[in-house]
Amino acid sequence: MKSLFKIMRNYIGTALIITLSILILNLAIFAGVILYYGSQEQDKSQISKVAEELRKTDQGFVLSESGKEQIQDYEWAFLLDDGGNVIWDYDLPKDFSMKYSASEIAAFSKWYLNDYPVKCWKHADGLLVLGEEKGSVWKQEMEFGMSLVTGMGSILKLVLAANVTLILLFCVVFGVHFYRSLKPLAAGIENLAKEEGISLAEKGMTGELAAKLNQTSRILERQKKVIAARDTARTNWIAGVSHDIRTPLSMIMGYSEQLGAAENLQAEQKKQADIITAQSIKIKNLIEDLNLTSKLQYQMQPLRKEVFQPAKLMRQIVVSYYNNGLDERYEINLDVAEEVEALNLNGDIQLLTRAFENLIGNSLRHNEEGCTVDITMNAEFHDKEMPSEWLEVHVKDNGCGVPAEIIEDLQGEDKTEECNQKQELSRPHIMGLYVVKQIITSHGGTFEFLDIEKGTDIKILFPCA
Repeated sequence: MKSLFKIMRNYIGTALIITLSILILNLAIFAGVILYYGSQEQDKSQISKVAEELRKTDQGFVLSESGKEQIQDYEWAFLLDDGGNVIWDYDLPKDFSMKYSASEIAAFSKWYLNDYPVKCWKHADGLLVLGEEKGSVWKQEMEFGMSLVTGMGSILKLVLAANVTLILLFCVVFGVHFYRSLKPLAAGIENLAKEEGISLAEKGMTGELAAKLNQTSRILERQKKVIAARDTARTNWIAGVSHDIRTPLSMIMGYSEQLGAAENLQAEQKKQADIITAQSIKIKNLIEDLNLTSKLQYQMQPLRKEVFQPAKLMRQIVVSYYNNGLDERYEINLDVAEEVEALNLNGDIQLLTRAFENLIGNSLRHNEEGCTVDITMNAEFHDKEMPSEWLEVHVKDNGCGVPAEIIEDLQGEDKTEECNQKQELSRPHIMGLYVVKQIITSHGGTFEFLDIEKGTDIKILFPCA
């Protein structure tokens, strides 16, 4: 949080610097224009009212009550005739002269009289002179020429251009500064996303954030090593247990087959021997699936890819079921579209055979009353965001279907840790389907359950290009 506060403080400071700089620039431009072109704007309205209220009578000059209110803002006032003589005055200091020459009048009318700022106005009977408080007005000779008036538009454009230039200059300078400060952090975050270690310089505005990222990197590195060691131990354990089980399992299968073939065995005992053989085969397949899914999960099973015809491969799989004595309760139908017949794919034939055998075998094992398995193969064209051509395979049966929780486990992507642990516990029951999904995705394909009223419909897509 301190680092964020520091960045925010620098950002606010930068904004203040830019704002103050713009204000100073505008004030400087304004002062320069005034000093170069301007002149003081006199308050003509008030002095003109005083002149209007000063009237000549038979007894002399008289200032009306309204004029007296207006003249209260001045220290003194007097009226000069054409000869420079004071013919009327108001609170005139005693040290003031009562007669002024033309040169004196010209001097004080523009500047000061005895250090009093002076304002003058033409009266019907002469020149009205009013004095303001000493030190209240600073006088500077200024004029606005026609060049200023006619060129005001150009001056405003120059001022605007100067403001924009200064703003852009500050934005570039401070932007580059922020970019250089934040670039290492962005690179570090990107490397963390790639699970790569980082070591950022812990200095400057982003020093504390860099330290936190370095600390995070070290924690992730330690966790990565722990996970790698755990995964290696898990894989080795599965491989070891599978190896240790294989020998006694082979003995059980051998003896059960011998007992099942014995002529002197009673019918019930022979049935029990056949059950032992069938269950042993299930255990054997489960162990093989467990080994395979472990290798695929940790990318320890290399794909031995070669070019093959999927239509031919699928026919061989279906024929093998019938050649091995498919029970009369079951039926497997294969429908291959004409455009798929000559289609070639690149993949691991052994793994793909295992995947489709698992799908078909899953339908047969879980529907003891019998079912029909329909396999259809089509080449589909999709939108521009996908490869130009996909091989679409549907494996559909009219059996009891797959429970919703198993579909959720197989198709769910974002799960909590609790759900992941639950899935881990349930995987032995869905190991065959889980291996199928791993094999399909390792070939760049997709695996999806479709909603149907009865049975199961699994849609598989393989990229042809």
